[in-house]
Amino acid sequence: MTAELDGAAVSGIPAAAADGTTTFDVTIPAGTQEGFLRLAISGDGVAPIALSISVLSGESAGIATTEPIVWFGGFDGADDWTAGGDWAISTRDDVVDAYGTDRRQAFTRATGRLAVAESSTGAFDGELTSERIPVSAGDELEVRVDSHLRVRGAAQSATLTARFDSGESAVLFEHAAGDQESAQLRLPLSVPSGARSVTLEFGFTTPDAAGSWMVDNVLLVRPLAPLAEDATADALVDIFSDIQGSNARLSEQVLPGFRGMAEKANVIVANGDLVSAGSTANYAAYKAAFTAGGGDSYPTSISTIGNHEYYGNDGSEVFRNRFLDQAGMRTVGGQGGLWGEVLVDGRLPLLWVGSEAYDYAKQTGSGPFVDYSDEQFGWLRERLAYWKGQNQPVLLFTHHPLADSVSGTYITFNRNDYGADAERFTRLMSENPNVIMVTSHTHWSPQLNDWSVEHRIDPADAQGLTMVNTGAVTTQYGPSGDWGEAGIGGADPIGVRAALYDDRVRMTVYSFGAAGPTEIKHIDVPVPASDVEPPHELHAAATARCIGGKAYVYASVENRGDAPADVTIESALGTKAFAGVAPGRSVSTSFNSRQKAIPAGELDVSGERDGDTERTTTGYDALTCG
Repeated sequence: MTAELDGAAVSGIPAAAADGTTTFDVTIPAGTQEGFLRLAISGDGVAPIALSISVLSGESAGIATTEPIVWFGGFDGADDWTAGGDWAISTRDDVVDAYGTDRRQAFTRATGRLAVAESSTGAFDGELTSERIPVSAGDELEVRVDSHLRVRGAAQSATLTARFDSGESAVLFEHAAGDQESAQLRLPLSVPSGARSVTLEFGFTTPDAAGSWMVDNVLLVRPLAPLAEDATADALVDIFSDIQGSNARLSEQVLPGFRGMAEKANVIVANGDLVSAGSTANYAAYKAAFTAGGGDSYPTSISTIGNHEYYGNDGSEVFRNRFLDQAGMRTVGGQGGLWGEVLVDGRLPLLWVGSEAYDYAKQTGSGPFVDYSDEQFGWLRERLAYWKGQNQPVLLFTHHPLADSVSGTYITFNRNDYGADAERFTRLMSENPNVIMVTSHTHWSPQLNDWSVEHRIDPADAQGLTMVNTGAVTTQYGPSGDWGEAGIGGADPIGVRAALYDDRVRMTVYSFGAAGPTEIKHIDVPVPASDVEPPHELHAAATARCIGGKAYVYASVENRGDAPADVTIESALGTKAFAGVAPGRSVSTSFNSRQKAIPAGELDVSGERDGDTERTTTGYDALTCG
């Protein structure tokens, strides 16, 4: 077998095994620009084949936003946590393997490693404590925690407490009753006078076998201020999806509800599954309902293609062209309609993508559903790069969600929507944290905690991709047992409104009953900004230890910035300096008190890079030796 990558021979291909297969690595040359490479494979007895390889930058660095991140404590990478008692650092899959499902697998907010307090086999008493986090007196902050709490058996206590170096403490969270699946806790934190650092302490206690608590992605942020009641949006988009024949609900409830709102949107998006199957008659019924409900009053109407538009026996090409014609999309968005872009009210970039093929005769309604050409993917990559460079938020519409993201994406039917496109699409999303990805398809109720999520494709990233699901105009669903789903009787149809303000995009989900729209909930997504306080790039830690009967203070500082830093560590026991600490590297040192006992204290740490100085502090506890 031989292979060529853009005409260059690939070496080191082993001979085929007895079953006729072989495996080999392909190295992308350093400095290769983003785009596509052609891998051609041939040889004796080998049917020639050419594969397209997508090349991405791999950059997943965060961006400055109007909601600065003060500290991020995920459980991948740096050792930011101390687990006491039986708290463990694990993964969701390992927890399920050890203790079974019982809804543990539904913690879709978790990525990579997480912390778990598991008491299903007996009593539990332990704390999970963060490192000391530098803060400033008077700060008004917010702690955010991805949390999955299941109540079983005996009574249990679950708390989150903030402990300040000034001696004060505050209980931020205390579980009351009931399960709390795949939630994000948002807890206000006021820093008292005299405080310079805080630790976060998760506590879980039960006298006998009981439930479990998994946590991940702990953030400390400087939150957005409340939106003024009289604030007027700079851009508005109304959104619905998954009609699938429920045309009366669309024409009599959803569309009149949107048009009855005080602020009128100029753009409406139908995010896939306009019809139950791709017949001309189904489109005619949908279009009649859209017109009857006032849909034609929107200056711009956008439709994305879902999976149901491909259902039937006419073939992908017929169904694709029928969608473009019947939905009136060929002249919308500048790319022929299946994918495209508009600038809403001259302010908010709105992009959409759509699958180009689906073989219903072969797949009969099962995934994967997405098939993107290199042309479409390359266009998306270029447009996202452009808007990221312009420091703008982007609404990206795709009918299909990512696996293990919003509600219901842990069940088998919703885990394989993207197929061969999954890797390159998710990697592209990880490069663009300014994107709000609007998805549909699941029909799962927005009453659930993970209607919207911050989805971290790389678990070490402080910033996640914001994902929102649109529910459905037709039947809504919710969980049934571990892996199933069930319809929710009597639930009103759902729609979402996106509203751009100076400092945020507000995504609000509504139910549309006979009396009109009722807000269920909203999420405020910060927008990119260039003049906000940068995150701390020096990561410092200190601990007191006994060596030879004397108390020492050990300190370490990691440079998490992107340039070398001259680091200075000052304490009551002396000063140490380190020149040119490289990005990603750490320095460690110790201070000998020459005493048997020392009181609690702090180290002042500074780092100078490119003429700028960052200062932070870290504390250590009192210690008596011997």
